[in-house]
Amino acid sequence: MRFMFVALPILMCSPAVAQEVPKAMRGVWAASGNDCEAYYQNRATPPTGDNLLVISRSEVRGRSSASVSQAGAGAFQTNGSGFEGVRMNYRLRNGHILAETIGDARAAGLFLRCAD
Repeated sequence: MRFMFVALPILMCSPAVAQEVPKAMRGVWAASGNDCEAYYQNRATPPTGDNLLVISRSEVRGRSSASVSQAGAGAFQTNGSGFEGVRMNYRLRNGHILAETIGDARAAGLFLRCAD
């Protein structure tokens, strides 16, 4: 019993481990080839609209700009998106299609990776 009381405060005070997006999911993702071309022609302008996502180690910019809150193999989740308080889920399908769902919705926005 003593061990439990000693370990509990230590666990509660330890800093949170930073979550990282899986490497296979990082990069520029777009709804179409035209959106990829538009992005590469003007990289200085941050992505806007619903057709483009730029995913780094710890954040998503574009359709929803947010920090990663949970990550696992082939999937991650963000909070604090453009939809205040709603989590966004991202999952890699078939190794090359990024699916974005809002909360627990069944329908997903689909994105293809832009060539480097």
